Amino acid sequence: MDTMLARILTVIFIFLTSHLFAQSYTYEEVSGDNVYHYVYDVLKIPDGTKIQVIKKEGDKILEDHVFYLNSQLHTEKWIFKRSRDNTSVTAELKGDEVHIQGIRGGDRIDEDEDLDEIPWIQLWPMNLGLENFLRSTDEEIRYWAFGTEKPGDLELAKFVASKEEKERVRICNEEVMTQRVKITLSGWRSLFWAGNFFFRESDCRIVKYDGDGAPGKPG
Repeated sequence: MDTMLARILTVIFIFLTSHLFAQSYTYEEVSGDNVYHYVYDVLKIPDGTKIQVIKKEGDKILEDHVFYLNSQLHTEKWIFKRSRDNTSVTAELKGDEVHIQGIRGGDRIDEDEDLDEIPWIQLWPMNLGLENFLRSTDEEIRYWAFGTEKPGDLELAKFVASKEEKERVRICNEEVMTQRVKITLSGWRSLFWAGNFFFRESDCRIVKYDGDGAPGKPG
């Protein structure tokens, strides 16, 4: 089983005004012999939040994500670029559908995906979409998200996030209290992948991931 550990390396708070603020985070992912870094820039905008996440290996940019979230932290728009296979797509909420278009692996994609009452929370890589759930008394949440790894690459799937016990986790020589959340694919697909995500209790930021393969990818 590959184990990936996300460690907060830096947290920088830059207050722009009393109403608008930005946060920057850098995470390290270790998967076998591979080491990746994720740079998060989170900006409050009118009526929501904009998040850019860049995945890097050394100086090389592997992925670039831009998320636009509404006031409930549900996804309204997602722009995704992946260098290794010429993938560049935009997915946008339009009524009760998500329209995704662009290039996937060099081939054009232009599709509409139907939603039900369950929200679209494009969580990969991890963004703020579960914060309201973590702060609530709810024990479980269901949501839609596009996969970013094969076999479900850029296919919309339903996930389930369930609160488990709280645990102390050591990060950079400091112990923090976390809420462990188990995330699986919904229904019978839960047999193919599950991951444990540890969110720092003080601010609901993810500090650790442990699971079978990359998030959302069958092991």
